[in-house]
Amino acid sequence: MYIAHSESTNLLKMFTHLGAKVPFYCTGAGKVLLAYLPEDIQDYNISKTVLKRYSKNTLITAKALKKEFKIIRAQGYALDNEEREEGVTCIAAPIFDSYDVAIAEISVSGPTYRLKEKNIDYIIKSVILTAEELSFNLGYVKASYGETDSIKI
Repeated sequence: MYIAHSESTNLLKMFTHLGAKVPFYCTGAGKVLLAYLPEDIQDYNISKTVLKRYSKNTLITAKALKKEFKIIRAQGYALDNEEREEGVTCIAAPIFDSYDVAIAEISVSGPTYRLKEKNIDYIIKSVILTAEELSFNLGYVKASYGETDSIKI
């Protein structure tokens, strides 16, 4: 569910509606939050969801999603590579509380051509660093995101 957003000043932009619910399996926000849940809760959510194809890139099998969750945890962010909407990319990173629980996420979404054109590596790093700062403000103390000792960008 979207609880806040900041709109782009560009003419071509994403439209999100506060309070809108979106599928977890084909959005950066949903994938990053589910990736940090215990495996049994991941399995339960996947089993109770009809995995509908929204685009040619939508992950529609439990096996593909579980593989994606491992990648997300290892790198510390999720990428929605035109999975819900062709032409739209999203980068999302988890926000942790003092109990090491991913309670929210922060993301940047926009037209794929613009995110790639604007140096996607820089955007990924910025999203991760912002999530880390917000997590720190909530009492999170881990040294880095992901399962490794450093962020690999």
